[in-house]
Amino acid sequence: MTYTRSRQSHIWLFAVVMLSLAVVMTSCSSSSVEPASSSVEPASSSVEPGSSSAEPTVRIRLSGSYAEYSSVEELAAAADVIVVATAGDTAHRAVEGDPANPGSGIPMVYREFSVDDILFDPNGYIEGATFYVSLFDTDKLIVDEQSDIKSGQRLLLFLDRVSADEVPAIRPLKQVFSPLSSDNGVFDVNDANEVTARSPAVTSLRKGESIQDKQPVVGSDGEERPTATSDVFSASLEQVREVITTASP
Repeated sequence: MTYTRSRQSHIWLFAVVMLSLAVVMTSCSSSSVEPASSSVEPASSSVEPGSSSAEPTVRIRLSGSYAEYSSVEELAAAADVIVVATAGDTAHRAVEGDPANPGSGIPMVYREFSVDDILFDPNGYIEGATFYVSLFDTDKLIVDEQSDIKSGQRLLLFLDRVSADEVPAIRPLKQVFSPLSSDNGVFDVNDANEVTARSPAVTSLRKGESIQDKQPVVGSDGEERPTATSDVFSASLEQVREVITTASP
């Protein structure tokens, strides 16, 4: 099964692998599933630890083809909205699919976020104190390109707007967005307002820079701060804000 989702100039193509490769086991042992069968025998796969049920844990693996942004500058130029926000709870679940192919569909969750600071929103898409972010339902899917987002996490998000005309499954929610290229558009923000990229694709503030010659992180006290590791991009929120000001269209 294939699924194509187009958002403005961003086209994501996801291929769901065969069910025989989709059984996820919590142990290191492997098991086989008959490709023609839609059910899984309890004995053929492991059970979640602590579960009293004999039902196996089955998730489908998605592989994605994404535009890749290597700098904050490129992300800022492509985003509809850039915001610092705190993750809340899941507000809605739905299956997004091709209306012309009723058998297709990708399980999604829509998590509520509370606005901390809007860095870029020229069209006024965010109204009020909350909005929603569309994410793959990792209870049902394995998505290597999407890391976990938990309630209470403070994040810098580079977002694409999602319209109900394009994705009817988001109804009845309003103000729904999707991170640019999954983890590529997601950064963690700590208490010192230092941001760290979740995607290894991000290596610099500006296009053409390398991670070796990127500017040091400068805290709100004016002091330079060491990064955790040499291959993880980080910067201060003020440095990011400066780049956004010059890079956003």
